[in-house]
Amino acid sequence: MQFDETKEYTREELIGFCRYYKGEENSPFPVGENGENQNENMLWFYESVWVSELMQGLTHSYHIDEYRAYGVDRLMPDDGVPEGIKALLFDRWARGASMADAAIEFPKFYAEYYP
Repeated sequence: MQFDETKEYTREELIGFCRYYKGEENSPFPVGENGENQNENMLWFYESVWVSELMQGLTHSYHIDEYRAYGVDRLMPDDGVPEGIKALLFDRWARGASMADAAIEFPKFYAEYYP
């Protein structure tokens, strides 16, 4: 199912677009002493944020605009993951780097965790 920005979705329908978050209250990806599951836990968290914010009527248009402005949308696969999730993840990923560097590196990270 393709995500339609103009449609209102139920919480369950939104969760259906997520790869890591399945509606749990707590992450099923505990971070180990050596950092195991750190990325999966982070992806679970931001997918849960995406669902929660959409259920509150918030949009991710700012993140999507930024994601598109840096051309990241042209580097990403059309894989059924909503652009809002990708844009939110890119925004978080870019916090530790320049936007130009993040735009290059984020698609590689994404491909590893969203095959």
